[in-house]
Amino acid sequence: MQQTRFCIERGATVRGSGALRYAAAEGRLELVRYLYTHEADIDDVDADYHNRGSSLTEASIEGHADVVDFLLKHGANTRFLDHRGDTLLMLAKTAKYKKVIDLLQKYEDQQSTI
Repeated sequence: MQQTRFCIERGATVRGSGALRYAAAEGRLELVRYLYTHEADIDDVDADYHNRGSSLTEASIEGHADVVDFLLKHGANTRFLDHRGDTLLMLAKTAKYKKVIDLLQKYEDQQSTI
């Protein structure tokens, strides 16, 4: 976190850097929050997209429910598909992360009533 702050304080840009996606994959909520407040793209997507996808995808498949919750509350796109065409909910169900499944299902249910 100190290194990230150091870089940003000296003008480093986080938008498009992949930093948010990596922080989400590691489950580092404090860093995810910090990067978001410094203009990281909430839908930070893998440039090649052949790997795993977005920040939300990374947090979901790694079971980081607190990060998933933060990303959902801040408008992360839930419609990304992985390279096989699986949805985030399908990936979470495969990985059996109950808290993540519940968050994604609740979000999808809310979206379907809007």
